[in-house]
Amino acid sequence: MPPGKKERISSVTLVASQTDLVEFNSSVTLTCSASGSSPSFQWFNRSDEVTGSDGVLTDRGTLTIESVTRYDTGPYKCNASNIVSSEMSSVVHLTISYGPDNPIVIVTPRAEFYSSGSTIVLSCSSESSPAAQIQWALNGALLGKEEPELRLENVQTSQSGEYTCWAHNSKTQRYKLSSPTSITVLVPGPGHSGLSSGAIESCVSDHVYVNTVGATEKQPGPGQPHVYETLSY
Repeated sequence: MPPGKKERISSVTLVASQTDLVEFNSSVTLTCSASGSSPSFQWFNRSDEVTGSDGVLTDRGTLTIESVTRYDTGPYKCNASNIVSSEMSSVVHLTISYGPDNPIVIVTPRAEFYSSGSTIVLSCSSESSPAAQIQWALNGALLGKEEPELRLENVQTSQSGEYTCWAHNSKTQRYKLSSPTSITVLVPGPGHSGLSSGAIESCVSDHVYVNTVGATEKQPGPGQPHVYETLSY
């Protein structure tokens, strides 16, 4: 090559110090190299240019991301250029494990009270990668159910209480506990078997249904429904 002639950019490569990362725990350095005279480098995350900022350091052919988050997966690429030519690298993807976030419990059907013998389905979800493992607890005691859906069939008053789910990410080694969800199961009074959960709510207001754990029947007056009251221990 004659003296003073600039060499074109070629053989642009991009490598990462590691690609399997954990949110908030891991840092990564991307290194871009190229053949050619005096290359300068630009960095891109998807189609957006990456410049130095809090937690992101650029130094010629390196890009360092400190304490990665789930939004730092890329794909990343670098552009090497000089006054003669430019060339883009191939892309690098990062795998970032994260979560679990705070679990959310959804109850189907949703009601204030449930009739004994009915079916209740509780579903637990949490943002997590990889997917979180789920465990269910009743009043703080684990139920031995390790799946996102807890199905209570032919439910009884003894299953009343505060339901929670634990979400665990085996990669991040983090746990999160949901807020408690209260389930109250009631036994219908005479002549009211088979009512829906919605009907129970109206019956409770007429004192036909109560939680009958330790309850006694009060004798109704003429034309009055049967009434139960809960005993205190």
